[in-house]
Amino acid sequence: MERRLVHTIKNKLGAIKFASSVLNNKNIPSHKKDIIINNLKEAANEAIELFEIFSEIDKFKKSTLNKEKIYIVSLLQKLTNVNLNCEDKAIFFDKIWLEKAFNNILTQIKEYKIMLSFKDNQLKIIFLFCNEPIYIDLAKEIFSKIGIIKEDKGKIEIIL
Repeated sequence: MERRLVHTIKNKLGAIKFASSVLNNKNIPSHKKDIIINNLKEAANEAIELFEIFSEIDKFKKSTLNKEKIYIVSLLQKLTNVNLNCEDKAIFFDKIWLEKAFNNILTQIKEYKIMLSFKDNQLKIIFLFCNEPIYIDLAKEIFSKIGIIKEDKGKIEIIL
């Protein structure tokens, strides 16, 4: 997981380096330079986001978890402002890190639908979405400590 993040960061920085060197070419029309500058800004923002995720994963691995009783459905309702009609499940985990894991997913997906089911004392959370989340590595790291997280095209499934 971390190797993929490092590789992606290096690719973003390489793209920034290349695009900035292209801007030195005096033969490029100004409207194309504007496109390159916008691409540079986007790549820089993505690189910063990747560094932040990498840093958060490192902090999570080194942290002492302050475990407390957390009701998952209630937490999800708070984070999404959506009324989720499902039996709630309490787990003992660090609330701050759990919120960060959910927020890592929620900030990466657009126009999502949440499906919940509670069976045999297991809560299954399914996020359905149109776009592909790119960087949910922090969520994967955190949820792997308390359950199962699976990623598939158009779907993220968490079983707690």
